[in-house]
Amino acid sequence: MATLLQHIQDNLSSSSEALVDLKMEYLNQENEQGEKRSKLTIHWTSQLIGGVPFIWQFKLKEGDSQQLCSHLVTPLLTMVSEMSRRESELTKQLSKKDAEIEDYKMAGGKVSRKYLQTSQFNEETFRQDMNTSKAFEKHILTCGISAFSGTTGELYKEIQIKQLRQSMNQGDADTEMVDGSSASGTPASSPTKSLTPHQSPIKNFSPDGSPAKDTEMLRRQALERKLNEERTRIESKKKKKKIF
Repeated sequence: MATLLQHIQDNLSSSSEALVDLKMEYLNQENEQGEKRSKLTIHWTSQLIGGVPFIWQFKLKEGDSQQLCSHLVTPLLTMVSEMSRRESELTKQLSKKDAEIEDYKMAGGKVSRKYLQTSQFNEETFRQDMNTSKAFEKHILTCGISAFSGTTGELYKEIQIKQLRQSMNQGDADTEMVDGSSASGTPASSPTKSLTPHQSPIKNFSPDGSPAKDTEMLRRQALERKLNEERTRIESKKKKKKIF
């Protein structure tokens, strides 16, 4: 934990030029059920325009296993599966390109510049080269610190948005089933019991008001707003196309 805290402090210190002071308080306490819960408070003192001091205070609490699964484990597994699928598609495209180039050569075509000439792509050789490359060893030493940077970060965002959209659609379908059962005279079960953890935050909100579930609800509401904004932007583009 000390190494992790030091890593967080180093990253925060080097990421902002306006940083004046940085303090972190870490507590490990037991609740009434005897479960250990960690808390981390970050005090970030910075300067606004004109040198006005401004203090940020971030209070972080340890999440439960459900949050870890929905925010990290499931998206990472989905990212690995999707990147494997994309790699397979790229391999197919390369094979098609090689076949196309070979057809040009058979017809008498030649490369005008020698440095543009490439050998035929071999998937097995490529995988062996990647597994034995020095870049692969260096990447392992980083422990996945760049897992969410660049295109992979965009992929993570898209996965979360699509999962929310699917949850919303499933939630609407479950609601229609409940309403249909009630209308036909069949006793309908509570909608909140029939929903999965990844469904609509409004339908899945628990009345106990626990901070972890409130945070999950706020996150899902933010993603819902983003989806609505995307739909509005797409519809406005379609209207503009029709006008012109």
